Amino acid sequence: MSSNFLTGIAEDYRQLYETREDYDVIIYVGEESNAEEIHAHSLVLRTRSTYFRGALSSGWATKDKDSGCFIFNKPNISPLIFEFILKDTILELLVASDEFGLTKLIDHFQQNFGGNLEIHLSQNPVDIFYIIAQHEAFNEIRNLSLETISTKPEIVFESNNSYGPNFGSGDLHLNGNCVNASGNGYHPSVGITNGSQIEDYEVFQVIKK
Repeated sequence: MSSNFLTGIAEDYRQLYETREDYDVIIYVGEESNAEEIHAHSLVLRTRSTYFRGALSSGWATKDKDSGCFIFNKPNISPLIFEFILKDTILELLVASDEFGLTKLIDHFQQNFGGNLEIHLSQNPVDIFYIIAQHEAFNEIRNLSLETISTKPEIVFESNNSYGPNFGSGDLHLNGNCVNASGNGYHPSVGITNGSQIEDYEVFQVIKK
């Protein structure tokens, strides 16, 4: 179910990872027979991980002269877990855990997910709320998400990575700080032109407060 709703930026990152195109990071994970070489992109890692942001920005990461790639060694992390991290499938794991009643695993994931909640919300707010609203076990993330957005609405409404929310028949939506009107399914007509700024319309000021 969740794979149909995890779209947008997270899906773009996943496709980029799977194609391996123009990768500039090589990560060696696992040990001995369980070891694996994983290819990734420094731009994506910087964006999604404070650890890699610091490592790649500070200059302490090793860079291979032949390949020109940054090299990381993480023998204490299994290839399977690292694949989950890079593909951003934590919400899918939550859904599966709820399906099988794995309460301890749900609690663990919610705690870790909450630690980077602002980043997740700025990248994929609509899908996050769609999923957590359907599962009572995700109350911790739901409450924390609502609290975060109520105090920092700009995380969703003024993020360049945000696409939504949608109004009417999906033909009026917010894209970052810009209003896009791609049809006439919303009624009554409010005369909003494509590419307008949200601060130009009082109706969107209500949403932002």
